[in-house]
Amino acid sequence: MSTTHPHQLSLPPELLDDADARELARIWFSEERQTLLIDARVIDAPEVWGLFALDLMKHAARAYAQRGGVSKEDAYKRMLAMFAAEMKNPTEPL
Repeated sequence: MSTTHPHQLSLPPELLDDADARELARIWFSEERQTLLIDARVIDAPEVWGLFALDLMKHAARAYAQRGGVSKEDAYKRMLAMFAAEMKNPTEPL
């Protein structure tokens, strides 16, 4: 069985040259659900994942703005609103 997928993101070239680089997480969407793969061994402090979550949303907001149709600020506000709603009424238990 292959370990690659035709829709897998490509690695940035600079990571190929860094023997100390580590993958922290993967997020896939399949059959109307998300699959998350996380390597918690890489980061010792759980609170750092909160920073990563917000950084991910900022990168996604910029990507939506580049795609067109929404500003990065509006995209980020919408993400934060859903984040807050999910915290208040989780769709998945802890």
